[in-house]
Amino acid sequence: MKAIAIIPARRGSTRLSDKPLRDIAGMTLIERVWRQATKCTGLDEIFITTDDDEIENVSNSFGANVIRTSPEAPSGSARVAEAYISKYGALNKSSESSDVQKIVLNVQGDMPFVNPDAINLAISFFKENFSMFDMVTIAIPIYNLDEFERDSVVKVVVSDTGRGLYFSRAPIPYSREGDRIRSTEKETLNKEIYGYKHIGLYLFKEKTLSVFSENQDDTILEKIERLEQLKLLNLGYNIGVCIVPREFMEHSIEVDTELDLNGAIAYAKSMK
Repeated sequence: MKAIAIIPARRGSTRLSDKPLRDIAGMTLIERVWRQATKCTGLDEIFITTDDDEIENVSNSFGANVIRTSPEAPSGSARVAEAYISKYGALNKSSESSDVQKIVLNVQGDMPFVNPDAINLAISFFKENFSMFDMVTIAIPIYNLDEFERDSVVKVVVSDTGRGLYFSRAPIPYSREGDRIRSTEKETLNKEIYGYKHIGLYLFKEKTLSVFSENQDDTILEKIERLEQLKLLNLGYNIGVCIVPREFMEHSIEVDTELDLNGAIAYAKSMK
């Protein structure tokens, strides 16, 4: 089984202009993401995909392989699908019957310190449960009520079999009686948690990735929540959720704003 990572990068962020090219203590954001991905023992190939000349040139300068895609891609996963088709040809819609089964990862291009161990765990989880799920993502426990209620934090409800039941910016699951759910994961046993925070790492079967190349229109739930993974749930696909220890993602800062960028710069400097 082969694991291929594609990192989508675009300049047109509404909240932080030129985001992939922003400097973080002497290294661009996109280079930091790429270098973290190169540390993953579970990855066979890594690409950056973009529609921008400068991002391509900068990426080539630090040794990354780049796949050009069009500026019309409506989401990161749609760009990943387009890049994969450009590199490998038509998507195999019967992944289970392929001679070489492939896992295609959408590694978010705005997480400069994403933990390679978390990516490796997700790849292993998918390989072990390949027949059960069409896509896999990751989540961490939420121990803080303020974080649980924050609409900038995406929550996911997970079944006992590891299947993602729903993703929302709302505080789910809602507890009418005020009870807390308890994790069965060894590292959080007997700790009260409010729910699980979804982290934007996506692992697809080829046939699942084709959804983003063939279904460009947003589904109703996708429009309401502005969460692209809801397209798959709405269409009946099974999403596996790999719960990783919270400390694995402690420094996986998602850079969306100037404030996030300043935090990333401060963390990078603290590592020197």
